[in-house]
Amino acid sequence: MDYNIGQMSPVVVRIAKIGAMDEKLKQLAEKYGFSVEAVTVLWRALQVGGGKMAQFTHPELGGTGQWMPGMVMIGDMFNEGLKARVAGVCAELVSLTPQSSFPQSEVGKGKGWWPSDLGTPSMLTGQNEVRCAYFPKKNRLAVSNGGKVTIYDATGYEIQGIAQQQSDSIQQVRFHTKQGLVGLDAFKIVID
Repeated sequence: MDYNIGQMSPVVVRIAKIGAMDEKLKQLAEKYGFSVEAVTVLWRALQVGGGKMAQFTHPELGGTGQWMPGMVMIGDMFNEGLKARVAGVCAELVSLTPQSSFPQSEVGKGKGWWPSDLGTPSMLTGQNEVRCAYFPKKNRLAVSNGGKVTIYDATGYEIQGIAQQQSDSIQQVRFHTKQGLVGLDAFKIVID
């Protein structure tokens, strides 16, 4: 007996969608030369990041890394070929999935640990006790260190990426800008 999706129960439809996604993950793994497990790690990371970013850890993906459109950072930082493969998988996963399929995090709704008048960040990262959020429309950078939030003026800097080493130290945070790599000392504190 043939059924169309409209006649199936929600559970059966969900199982059918999961099966279809499993097949897409397998195809991407083959296309980019990764295991299905590695591509699944990226898929799950994109789910957590609402389809806008992914933070992941897997040996095939260069260790610990993060992806956002136009930016990839991996532990194997000089392996440009691997970065391109990770970026390709992430971009295809996002394009294969309707945005409505990604869960909307509080960040996606403009709610977070930063002052609400800053809006929604274009870039967000966090590791251990240090978190950063960049708001280009307001020229502001919010940094939380152990729960204490400091707002910086980012006027004159177009932040393109945030690099954070495995440390609780705020001194280990670096920002990729058109002027090059800069530390927090490059920015003027607006609210402390």
